[in-house]
Amino acid sequence: MADVVTTTKTYAKGIRQTLQSVLDRLGQEDTPFLAHLGRPKIENRKEEWTGDRYRERKHNAVDEGAEGVATERKSPEHYYNYTQISTDTFKISGTAAAIGMVGAEKSKVVARETVKAGVELMRDVEYDVLRFRPKRSGKNLSTAAAGTEDNGTTRESGGVPNWVHSDNVSLKSSGATTKASSDFGTGKKSFVFQTIANATTSSATTQAAAETAAKALDAPSITTEAFTEARFKAGAQKIWAQGGKPGLCFVTPDNLNIIQGFTGSGDSRRIVNMGSPKIGENVNLILTPWGTTTVVPVVAMPGPEYDVAITATGSGTAWTGKAAYTVTAMGYCLITSPGLNSLGILRPSHTFKHGKSGDSDKRQILIEYTFKTKTTYENYLIGDLPK
Repeated sequence: MADVVTTTKTYAKGIRQTLQSVLDRLGQEDTPFLAHLGRPKIENRKEEWTGDRYRERKHNAVDEGAEGVATERKSPEHYYNYTQISTDTFKISGTAAAIGMVGAEKSKVVARETVKAGVELMRDVEYDVLRFRPKRSGKNLSTAAAGTEDNGTTRESGGVPNWVHSDNVSLKSSGATTKASSDFGTGKKSFVFQTIANATTSSATTQAAAETAAKALDAPSITTEAFTEARFKAGAQKIWAQGGKPGLCFVTPDNLNIIQGFTGSGDSRRIVNMGSPKIGENVNLILTPWGTTTVVPVVAMPGPEYDVAITATGSGTAWTGKAAYTVTAMGYCLITSPGLNSLGILRPSHTFKHGKSGDSDKRQILIEYTFKTKTTYENYLIGDLPK
């Protein structure tokens, strides 16, 4: 029997407690879309390139001995995009560096935060590359209209939806429009919008009041279109007909679950392991007449952003305010040819130390990049999907 008076117990005062020196990072670290992009080196903040295509097939027969006649040639299409600078900055206090933190010894605090910030930065890059955002030059010209390429001071790389030809977009069957604008360079690249009615108010008497009224509105109501096997196959066929190979399909997790229900030719495709009582229905390859497509889930494929105009009248004067909304309830699917798209790198991801300021150590991670595609005809966007 233990001597309860003289025996020192583990719950007595002064006993050292154990704190596991491991910090588990929770959350998806992978950037699967970026993993499928090439990383060519680029040389300037405005990256320009061309994409060439064959002419259409035609009947081709001439008389014996006929003279050669020059035929119409397709000119290469000119593309360009701007580089975008993305950063993440963190500070470590002198005390934290001296005593260490949970999950990092005192000599490794900065290293741990550097790794964490690097992962977070590349997650941001993937998010921006997939966004419905037009390219921005950063020139901020006084003559540039709001929402156009030269309006604004921050350079931005145009996201993936800018690099899909307007013929390669599957939208909601009704109530949707495609905006092909010179804002996106050649006018052959599209931005997907649904028609949204503008709201009107008579309370604003100044431009500032109109803008305030715009920002006070709720996000517009957007309707979605189901993700179906028919829409997917139409996209794969379109890419194949343009000379591409529809080998990759990027979808959100919810839409990946929908793909699991695709029936193919009417058969329920199941993988049965005879050595195990388990039946799997994991579909990550889709076989179509147009080739085999690998399905890749991506955490976030942000929906389009809408400008809602608020027209306000007061004292006989009309004022217009705008509010931009990111429609988070929307998603999209991208079908593309392997090797078609890339992330041009002007300055690769690197870490540098700022000058010491007070009792802290500041580090910044930076990357400068732009999105590129060889041709807009081999990307296919299935839009207006439930996210």
